[in-house]
Amino acid sequence: MHPPGRTFQKTLVSAGVLLVALVAYWPATSALVDYWLDPNSGGSHGLLIVILCGWLLWRASPKLADVPQRVSPLGCGLLALSGVAWLIFLKAGIQDLQLLMLPAILFLSVYAAAGWRAAWVLGFAIGGTLLLPVGYVYARLVKAMPDASGEVAYRDGGARRSDRNAERDRFCCS
Repeated sequence: MHPPGRTFQKTLVSAGVLLVALVAYWPATSALVDYWLDPNSGGSHGLLIVILCGWLLWRASPKLADVPQRVSPLGCGLLALSGVAWLIFLKAGIQDLQLLMLPAILFLSVYAAAGWRAAWVLGFAIGGTLLLPVGYVYARLVKAMPDASGEVAYRDGGARRSDRNAERDRFCCS
């Protein structure tokens, strides 16, 4: 058993690193928060996932007490590379890739600040954050599918119909 102060201190450091990463990548964080708070987006489960990931982080704190925490030069380099890639996606306006990179950036932030073992211990809690942008990207992908197929789809009585089907129905059934 470890002293509660040491366990709490290491957990607080890791949570602080994750919070700093979320603030540093604010455009992606703010897009997710907007998606969660929009009642028409279907992403209101995101706040529940954040709470669940926080609970998983707290549950991992006793294991984190056994791990020596030290700065990782390799983790810093990988974090810098992922930050550059994220910035390219930001400047290119590719929000989906920005959001999908956010969990990797959170993992690499802990890896850079506390080392591989600490990132591994918190990997499940951080990995849960992958569910956050995947729902957003999936919803955008489903909306884009009719556009990609070349058909214009619209909602009609709860079913998706295309103009091609409407033309066929008008020809056959009138």
